[in-house]
Amino acid sequence: PADIPTSGIRPITPVDFRYAAQVGCTIRLVCSAESTPEGLFAAVRPALIPKDAILASVRGAYNAVWARGAYGADTFYYGKGAGPNPTGVAVVSDLMRLARDLRSGAAGRVSPFGFTEPAPTRPRPIGEQQRAWYLRFRVHDRPGIIAALSA
Repeated sequence: PADIPTSGIRPITPVDFRYAAQVGCTIRLVCSAESTPEGLFAAVRPALIPKDAILASVRGAYNAVWARGAYGADTFYYGKGAGPNPTGVAVVSDLMRLARDLRSGAAGRVSPFGFTEPAPTRPRPIGEQQRAWYLRFRVHDRPGIIAALSA
């Protein structure tokens, strides 16, 4: 996890949401991961999500996973995942799985699809990831300001 670049939502302000709405989007904290021939690209950061996308409806204590496979259609998993009660359920579930695995002598779960566990990999540096970015500058409106920003 320490190798995955992260950026939280604390710097996001109401004005960012207003600008996002002007382009038909909202802002959500997104963890993305993509396996490519060049390596694993992963990050956690705020993202502009189109308002008509299913991820835009995820709010409050709910989390969602949107998976895109190589051979199938997109799948979407949605449920409570934040807050003290859902987190407590997840922790207890993990502890029960661990206890069951220790008792049975299992070192790890076998995938229901029979795939072997992938080799450990480290995410590629954030500088190697090509993504679109939203930038907001606070400047005085005057002739030449855009040219000054790009210099």
